[in-house]
Amino acid sequence: MSIKSGTAQKGSVLKLVLEYLDSFQDYDGEFVFTIKEMMQTLGLSSNQYSTAYKILNKAVEFGKVEKVNSRDYRIIKHTTPTSFQDMLKPELKIPLPFGIGYKCLLFPSDIILIYASYGQGKSYFAINIALFYLQKGLPVHYYYSECKENIAYRFAKLVDVEQMIEWEEQGKIRFIPITDPFMKPLAISKNSILIWDWADLTGRYDKVNKFIRKLQEGHRSLIFLFWQAKEEYGKLKPYGRESSLQRPAYGFEILYDGEDKKREYPILQFTKVRQSEYYTEGKEIYLKFEENGRLVHLEDCHHRGQLKEILRNEGEESEEEY
Repeated sequence: MSIKSGTAQKGSVLKLVLEYLDSFQDYDGEFVFTIKEMMQTLGLSSNQYSTAYKILNKAVEFGKVEKVNSRDYRIIKHTTPTSFQDMLKPELKIPLPFGIGYKCLLFPSDIILIYASYGQGKSYFAINIALFYLQKGLPVHYYYSECKENIAYRFAKLVDVEQMIEWEEQGKIRFIPITDPFMKPLAISKNSILIWDWADLTGRYDKVNKFIRKLQEGHRSLIFLFWQAKEEYGKLKPYGRESSLQRPAYGFEILYDGEDKKREYPILQFTKVRQSEYYTEGKEIYLKFEENGRLVHLEDCHHRGQLKEILRNEGEESEEEY
């Protein structure tokens, strides 16, 4: 914002106030201000309060400003209309991991939501997805909320450290700490993968939601969002509002069968399917954690009964070894 301050002449108050309001159209986020704050910025004197007050009220009438309460005003952003041609974005030719491949229709800046409660393996899922795309030559932007040493340790269990350093030096992977959910997204290259590991939305849903919306506006990246979830009425639901499941193209819940005491066989259950000839809500994909944390798709396991048989067979083998 570049507005000259200093004592303003009566005739220039209108011009200064309008410049002040226009300067926040490109501001990244919501902007709320008081008349006193505006006057201090513009260098207006107390005897010019009445003039500034009348101008602001006129701005409210013309839809430039919204009056929040007796003292606060909010800038109203003006959006640019989108052409139908611009809305016709091409389908993304990017496969999904875990044996899904090209069986789900994807578009630029689609969100894939994966949610689970504490200790269900969200970060290992996120790291496995990152490696899946790195090995296909796609750039990955990895936003993390846990301590960086823990993330590095988990990556090092799955892939050679020198390979990770090489990928980072080539700009194929970037690690960004989630320090502030209202931060500006980094410049993201076309057809890249963005992974947010993980979001606990307690008390800050609006800020995270704005950040995600900003990412989607670029129409450049496939977004994997790992959400912290909680149990409500016996069912797991992602924190936040109902729109948590409205925005994503596809939603998954991480589950474990009751007989899987060691939690070695995670299940990805579709909780939302936008468009697919192969999958519907409730469809389950069966996986296995190897000792180093790598996820393997159980290609020959197609329903819960087959998984229970695998678990029983493993249990019998363990008893024989004992």
